[in-house]
Amino acid sequence: MPRRKISRERERVQNCCDEVIPSNSARNFGKPDSIVEYSFDNNIIQSKSRILEVGSGCLRNSLFLSNQGINSIHTCELRKTVQKFRRKYSRFIDLGNTVFNSWNQINHHYYDILIVTFVLETICEPKDRLKLLKQIKNVLKLQGKVLVAVRSRKDIRLGLVSPKRCGDGFITRGKSFIRPFNINEIKELFQSSGYSNFIFPFGVSDNQRIFRFITSSLV
Repeated sequence: MPRRKISRERERVQNCCDEVIPSNSARNFGKPDSIVEYSFDNNIIQSKSRILEVGSGCLRNSLFLSNQGINSIHTCELRKTVQKFRRKYSRFIDLGNTVFNSWNQINHHYYDILIVTFVLETICEPKDRLKLLKQIKNVLKLQGKVLVAVRSRKDIRLGLVSPKRCGDGFITRGKSFIRPFNINEIKELFQSSGYSNFIFPFGVSDNQRIFRFITSSLV
């Protein structure tokens, strides 16, 4: 593709991404995601694990782990999302946990476990997805694990959200962004950012609504 055409395409994606309100993607859930429950039940998450949840939303995962007796959990979330669920975040902090709003506050190579559930598919610009995965890699210990859940096309009913095409995804009527992945796309995204050793504890096929897996970074 000619350079001028690529530049125009990037500008078009940037312009439509400006319409997105990222905090609108955060919804209220009563239960933790099953990849987190699985990891806790199988001792991948241990009582002394240093944990960071990225895009913690309504705290479904981090509050669950805190209620299991795991201390000093860290999360990184947008200020508007924290405000949206302010009562839960107040309780979370009262339990001795920490909430970050910036990657500048987070130590490098510090965490045993990173939790990233239903986050990547809500990021509008592809370069920002890659940036996030590199940031996660920077704060993860050498033998650390990343717990991932991401939606596939099977889990998204575009006809119900009146979507507008934007880049490689869609802007919904509620001004959130969604970019469903297939299994090859999500693996390629992680591999291009230096991740390997994918474990799919619930199996894997393109017929799944949610892809759940555990990965780690390459040495």
